[in-house]
Amino acid sequence: METAVAANLDYLADHRQPAKIIPTVKLLINGEFVESRSTEWRDIVNPATQQVLARVPFATTAEINAAKAKTDGPALIRHGRDAVANGSVSAMIAADMAFHAFIYTLSENPMIAPAMDAHWTYTQRVMGEVLMRDEKPRDIWDQHEGLMKAIASGK
Repeated sequence: METAVAANLDYLADHRQPAKIIPTVKLLINGEFVESRSTEWRDIVNPATQQVLARVPFATTAEINAAKAKTDGPALIRHGRDAVANGSVSAMIAADMAFHAFIYTLSENPMIAPAMDAHWTYTQRVMGEVLMRDEKPRDIWDQHEGLMKAIASGK
């Protein structure tokens, strides 16, 4: 019996292969390779050998929305700052509304936009009164930029 076990161990020692580590692929977001926080992965398989060559992550919603914020956010911030610089109250209100609509879209919460719709008319009136009565319009775009950077970080 011992010789059979010894023979099997010798066989296994001769035919053991080191465990193959399957490489993972990073996400390419806005020209940068980023480690994904995803828990869902797909194997990339060589169709000829069925060997798994690599694993690719499914991007999370936060990763996708962070990419959108990095790509589209700076233009919204610039547009808002330009409106303040030009002094047009209607342009300032429009820029702020566009910014918030973008944030609501990124949240992917279908309740936010409809809940705010009921308040936008009142909010626009208040914003207009404040902007017209202030000696110098308040520049809220530093705060908006900080919010956009937080979203763009994906955290």
